Amino acid sequence: MAEARQDQPGALVAVSEYLPFPDAAFDVVFLHEVIEHVADDRETVREAFRCTRPGGSIVIFAPNRLYPFETHGFYWGDRFIFRLLPLINYTPDFIRDRFCHHVRIYTQRRILRLFDGLDVEFMVRSHIYPGFDNVAQRMPRLGHFIQQATDIAERTPLRSFGISHFIVAQKRAADSL
Repeated sequence: MAEARQDQPGALVAVSEYLPFPDAAFDVVFLHEVIEHVADDRETVREAFRCTRPGGSIVIFAPNRLYPFETHGFYWGDRFIFRLLPLINYTPDFIRDRFCHHVRIYTQRRILRLFDGLDVEFMVRSHIYPGFDNVAQRMPRLGHFIQQATDIAERTPLRSFGISHFIVAQKRAADSL
């Protein structure tokens, strides 16, 4: 944290469910691959909503249950293995949670339910694919092919199999309440 404050004097550490900011403090609250790691994802979204000004946006990227790989690693017994785990996201929760209890995964419906009772309009409900930059760097031809294929997939219904959900929820302006 001390290192971060050298470049960003206002940097701070806070629990996402209890942010130390006043109501309506920000135009945009950005939760990039965050909600899957917090203690209470619903309360985190409520805090983001509280801190967003009317007319402002909450932007969420979160892991997609339909992506064929778990990217956060997994547990084999007590041993953590930081590797992709194929197809585990397609198993029932009681199986997935044995291996990946350290991280949540989302369907689009599950993310949208985090906003229940909040006055928002969903401006974007979509998915993104990974950039595969690491593959492109190590194997340029294969990486280029994969990047082109995912660019095409993102323009088709296959988009729903992307690595992350991309959600933009706009807090309704005070005069529309």
